[in-house]
Amino acid sequence: MHGSWARTFYESEIDDDVLTQLLERPDDHSIEEALGYMGAIDFLLTAAGRPEGLTLSVGARRRLLSRLPYVGEEFGGESELFGTPEDMLRHVLAVSYAGLRGASEFVAAVAGSPVAATTPVRYVHSGHGVLEVVLSAHAVTAVGWFGRLAAEGQDQRAMREAQAWLQRLDTGGGHPSLERARLVGLGLLGVWRPLLLGLIPGDPVLHEAAANVVLDWLPAPYPTDTPTDHASVARWIGQRLASGRETDPEVREVLSSLVTALGQRLGSYVHDPMPSTPSTPLMPPTTDLGGRNER
Repeated sequence: MHGSWARTFYESEIDDDVLTQLLERPDDHSIEEALGYMGAIDFLLTAAGRPEGLTLSVGARRRLLSRLPYVGEEFGGESELFGTPEDMLRHVLAVSYAGLRGASEFVAAVAGSPVAATTPVRYVHSGHGVLEVVLSAHAVTAVGWFGRLAAEGQDQRAMREAQAWLQRLDTGGGHPSLERARLVGLGLLGVWRPLLLGLIPGDPVLHEAAANVVLDWLPAPYPTDTPTDHASVARWIGQRLASGRETDPEVREVLSSLVTALGQRLGSYVHDPMPSTPSTPLMPPTTDLGGRNER
């Protein structure tokens, strides 16, 4: 699916009732049509718009789960056992769009697979054109998504486990899409500082994801280790810009745009009222003119 056809399909809408009917039909064509729709909506790459969640019947959920490719210790072996990488990615996107928490083990298995972490997948994104990612990248972000769904369902333990897994994940030396996916996954959970600290020049996908996480996914509707309200985020960004620690002009522009957008949301000029605490003062402290610099 390429060009304008990809955008048209991506922007088309099938309501929950139709999806349920398709998933409950016994023929393969119906479920393939439903999977094709759900698997073409990629909100995970840039955190672009949260799915409203499907109201699927028990039968429809079971049918969808029954079609997931098998992922076991031998993942990456014979291709006929697991399907193509593109098919695996389609299923990750589909269960994520559906918010099917019963598929969390499948998502975690793909996310944690060493083979998937080195298997490239080329696909068309409606906003960024042809992209290459590794197979596990979307699943890594989906770990954060399912963790958020768990927390919203009062399952704090599952949310903490997802957060801990993402924080431990070592992406050093891997494909760039893997670290980007990890940062976005943490952002979906409400852990936004690593995402903003991880901004790099030349990655418009990451830049868009950072803006979407801050503006559309925060504040988190459950307790977090770091405040997620927009005022706190805006103050932190203001601090970072004022500290001079971030020197790249492209990244500074992303952060500056976020401060402006947050100020508009808050209806006030964003400034940094937090006190400065230098580690080795050269003179007695005078008037507080800045915020505490922190990384």
